Amino acid sequence: MFLLRPLLTYGNRMVTEPGRPRGLSRSRGLVFAVIMIVTILVAQMGTSIVGAIVAQRQAQIAAQDTFSYVGDLTVERVSRYAEAGTDTVAETASAIVNSPGDVTLDEVATMVYLRLDRKPQVRGAYVGFPDGSFVSVSREGTGFTAQRVEVSPERNATESAYDAQFKEISRKDIDLDYDPRVRPWYLAGEGSLKPVWTDPYLLFDSNVTFASAAAGARTRDGLVAVVGADVSLEQLVMVLDSLPLGAGAQGFVLSGDRRVIAAPSEFTQTLRETATLTGAVPLASDIELGSEAVASDHSDGDVFGRSGDRIIVERSFPKAEGLDWVLHLEADESQLSLGLDSLQLTIYLVTAISTLMVVAAGVLVYRMWRPLRGLDTRAATDQLTGLANRHEYQRRGRALLHRAEVRHATVAVMVMDMDHFKTLNDTLGHEAGDEALKAVGAALQANARTRDVVARLGGDEFVLLQVLPHVDHVASTVERVRADVEKAVRTGTRGDDLLGITAGYSVSRAGMYDLEVLVHEADVALLAGKRAVRGRSYRHRPQPKGPLGTYDPEV
Repeated sequence: MFLLRPLLTYGNRMVTEPGRPRGLSRSRGLVFAVIMIVTILVAQMGTSIVGAIVAQRQAQIAAQDTFSYVGDLTVERVSRYAEAGTDTVAETASAIVNSPGDVTLDEVATMVYLRLDRKPQVRGAYVGFPDGSFVSVSREGTGFTAQRVEVSPERNATESAYDAQFKEISRKDIDLDYDPRVRPWYLAGEGSLKPVWTDPYLLFDSNVTFASAAAGARTRDGLVAVVGADVSLEQLVMVLDSLPLGAGAQGFVLSGDRRVIAAPSEFTQTLRETATLTGAVPLASDIELGSEAVASDHSDGDVFGRSGDRIIVERSFPKAEGLDWVLHLEADESQLSLGLDSLQLTIYLVTAISTLMVVAAGVLVYRMWRPLRGLDTRAATDQLTGLANRHEYQRRGRALLHRAEVRHATVAVMVMDMDHFKTLNDTLGHEAGDEALKAVGAALQANARTRDVVARLGGDEFVLLQVLPHVDHVASTVERVRADVEKAVRTGTRGDDLLGITAGYSVSRAGMYDLEVLVHEADVALLAGKRAVRGRSYRHRPQPKGPLGTYDPEV
C-alpha cells in the first residue's frame, strides 16, 4: 500500500504526494473530466440514434400487438354470433329426433321459436324434410313470421304472423315455390350430424349475402329432417362498425374463397349493387380489398401485410368453431403507432429529444398497457354481469372437468334461465331486464367458490359448474342455488314476482366429463322442465336410445 504513494489526507485537507507537481495533477483531472464529458455526449448521441431505430422497431411491434388484440376481440365477438346459430341448429335437431311420433309443421315451428327466443343473434331458422315440406320462423319486428310448405295430401303454402309470445295473429295462403332440398343449407346439412356452415350465398329472391349453419336430424331409420339457421348479419355489421381502432380502421369477414360475408355499413350498397350485376356473392377484389396478407390456416397466427400506408392483418377462425371464415383488418399505420414521423429528429437533437422520447415512451407504454390489459379482461368477461363469457367458460370448464376426471370427482353442471324474462323486457323495458341479469350474476357469484366456473352463455341463460364431494349432494345443492338466485331476482329487481328461475342439471360420470355433452344434457332437462312446471330444478338422467347414443331427459 505504501509503495503506491497515494494521496494523503489530513483532517479535511487533501495534499498530493511529495514530489508530484500540483498543476500537473489538476491538468490531468481536467483532461479526464473532458474525456468523460465527451464520452458521455458521444454515448448519448449513439444511444439516441440506436434508441430511435430500436424505438421505431418496437413501435411497429406494438402496433402489430395492438392489431392482434383487436383481432382476438373481433374473432370472439363474431364467433359468439356464429355459436348462436350452431346451437340453435343442434338444439332444434335434437328436439325433432327426441319427439315421440311424427311432428306437425306447427309443432316444429314452436320448437324453432323456443330456440330463437333465447338466441337474439339468430335472425331465423328453418327445417326441411325429405318429402319437400318445409317450415321457417324468422323475426319480424317484435314478433315472428312463419312460413310452411306442405306437400301431402296436396301442396299448400301458408304464412302466419305471431306476437312476441308466439301466439298466432293471422294465417294466410301464399304462392311460395320453394323446395328446401335444392337449397345450399339443406345440401350442406343432410350429410352431417354436427352443424356445418355453408359457403356464402345470395338469399332466396334477394341480393343479400347469407351463410347458414345446418345439420341433419337422424334416427337409426335414416334422415328425418335438415335444420338450418341464419345469424343476424346486421349485428355483425355493427361489430365491424365499432372496431376499437378509431376512424379509418376497417374490418371484414371473408369466406375461404375470398367472398365477402360481412363488411362495414359503408360497403352495404356497393355489395348489393355488385351482387345484382354478377348474380353471385361479391369477392373481396370487387371492393378493392386485397393484399399480400392472406390467412390460410389458423395455425399460421396473424398474417401481416401492407398496402401503402395501411397495415393489414388476416387470421382464420379457430378450427374448433367450425367456421371456414377469415377476419381481415386494416388501418392507417399512424393510427396504430403515433409519433413515428418525429423519431428522425432525435438524430439531430441528441440530448433534449432523447430525454423527451424517454418520457414520451414511458407515457405511451403506460397509456397502451392499460387498454391492452382491459381488452384482455373484456375478451374473457361478460360486460353486463361480470361473469365469464362463453369463450372463457369453455376454457375454464374443460380444465375443471379434466382435473375432476383425474380425481374421479363429481361435477354438477347447472344451466339456468329466467322465466318470463321476455315479458319483463316488453313491459318494463330493457333497463329492468339488465337489472335482473345483473341480479342473477351477483347471486351466482355469491354461491360460487373460487374454483367453480360461472358464466353467462347469452340472453338470460347462465351456467354453473361445481365440484361436489358426493353425487348425493347434487340435487340439494342445485335447488339451493336455484332458490337463492330466484330470491335475489324477486327481491332485487323491478320484476318482483313476475320472474322465476328454472334450472336443469346433469352430473358427470365414469367416461363422461365432456363439457359440451354435459351442458347439452342440462339444457335438455331445462327445456323439458320449462314445458312442465317452471321454477324448479330438473335433472337429466341418461337413457340409452338407439345406436346413435342419444338420451331422453328424466325430470
